[in-house]
Amino acid sequence: MTQSIYATLEKGVATIAFNRPADGNIYDEDVLCAFITALDDFAEDEAVRVLVIRSEGKDFCLGADPAWMRRIASSPRYESSISASQISRMLETLMNFPVPTLAVVQGKAQAGALGILACCDYVVGSDDSHYQMNEVHQASMPVISTPYLIRIMGERKVRWLMLTGEEINAETAQSLGLIHQRVPLTELAAAAQYRIDHWLSMSPVTLRQAKIVLSYSAPDYFDPEMSDELADLLADTRIEFYNREENQ
Repeated sequence: MTQSIYATLEKGVATIAFNRPADGNIYDEDVLCAFITALDDFAEDEAVRVLVIRSEGKDFCLGADPAWMRRIASSPRYESSISASQISRMLETLMNFPVPTLAVVQGKAQAGALGILACCDYVVGSDDSHYQMNEVHQASMPVISTPYLIRIMGERKVRWLMLTGEEINAETAQSLGLIHQRVPLTELAAAAQYRIDHWLSMSPVTLRQAKIVLSYSAPDYFDPEMSDELADLLADTRIEFYNREENQ
C-alpha cells in the first residue's frame, strides 16, 4: 500500500510530501496524523536545518477528503472535534516550527492547503499554480486556517477570497502575500533548491534563534482557548452542513 505521506531527512533537509497524486493529495485523518507525527519528529531533531513541504503529482493539495468529511459529520460530535483539533495542531506546529520552512506549490492549492502555505516561512509556486478558498462551495468553512491567512494577507483580502470562493492565479497570490515567488514550472525545483541552499549556508543556531524571536514578536492570534473554540466551531459547521444537505 502506497504511503499517503512520506517524510525524509537528507543532509539537514527534512521533507514532508503529500503522496496521493491520483486524488489531488487530499487529506483525511490518517494523512493528518502522519503529517503531525513527521512534524513532531523533525522538530525534535537537531540535525534538521530546513523543512520542505511539497507534494507528488500535478496538484499541491485540494484540501480535505470529502468522503472523510461526510463520515465524521455523521459520527458523534466528539469525533468531529478531534479531527478539527488535529488540523489546528498541525498548523500551530508548522507555524512555530524551529527552523525555516519552505512550501513548493504546483497545480492547485485549495481549502485547508492555504492554511499550510500561510504557516510556512517561504512559499514558491509555479507560474501556472492556482489558489482557492473553496470551502463555501463544499462541506466546511476555513475556520482553523482563517486566522493564519488574515495574519499574512489582511482581513479585507481574506474576506474577498473566503466569501466568493474565487480561484486566483499565481500572480494574484503573490500580490496578496500568499506566496513569495513564482517561477515557470520547469524552474520550480531549482528555485526551491536555491532557497534551501541559501538557508543551509547560514548559521543554524542563528536561524533557530530568529524563529524564536519571530514567535515571540508576532501578534498572538493563536492562544489555546481560541484554538479550542475554532475547533468546536468547525465541528458544528460540518455537522450542520451535512444534516441540512441530507434533509433537502
